[in-house]
Amino acid sequence: MSDEGEIKVLAPLGTSRKKVEEVILHHSSWIEKRKSHIQTLEQPLKEHTYKSGDTFLLHGEILSLVVEKGLENQVMKRENSLIVTSMSLSVTSIKRLIEGYYDEYGLALYTKLVAHWIEQLGLGEKSYTIGMTPYPKRLGSCSSLNHLSFARRSLMMPLDLLDYLALHEVAHMVYFNHSVAFKNLLQIHMSDYKERFNRIKQLRLRIAHL
Repeated sequence: MSDEGEIKVLAPLGTSRKKVEEVILHHSSWIEKRKSHIQTLEQPLKEHTYKSGDTFLLHGEILSLVVEKGLENQVMKRENSLIVTSMSLSVTSIKRLIEGYYDEYGLALYTKLVAHWIEQLGLGEKSYTIGMTPYPKRLGSCSSLNHLSFARRSLMMPLDLLDYLALHEVAHMVYFNHSVAFKNLLQIHMSDYKERFNRIKQLRLRIAHL
């Protein structure tokens, strides 16, 4: 069952509808538990309008969008508001400005977080690059050339979870897998990494879309 409540049954070609229904009935208890679990997850914000009054998440804080016409394009956070000044008030323009703000803010933040973990793991001699990307599913990645990419939507999560994400990707510069050794490295440097990982899973609907 998907997070959207869709049930998918894979069966050999020619399997009767009755047989499929029997399989679903047999797993009905698991299906109900799964449905109940999904209902406990934090739900995403309403679909964006990119107009004043719209809401966005940054580090778990809900920001109210304020859109203003201006002679230059600018985005700034002020208390619990995200203020966008734009020469054009079209949805496309406002959306692009907000995404640009998240990318710029995210790159600066992850640069600091990654630099910290590079030092802690003793990887100062290694070269690496960092970038923001609109990943629809994953939250981060590390390439074989040590390019660390972080999802724009990850910035919706609290800062301590971003710190875990930064450590996770930096650790892949040591172990390019999810082996026991990789997990032991996480444990050494962040004793509650499993708890943080589970919190991210609990937020997966909340942060599904920026």
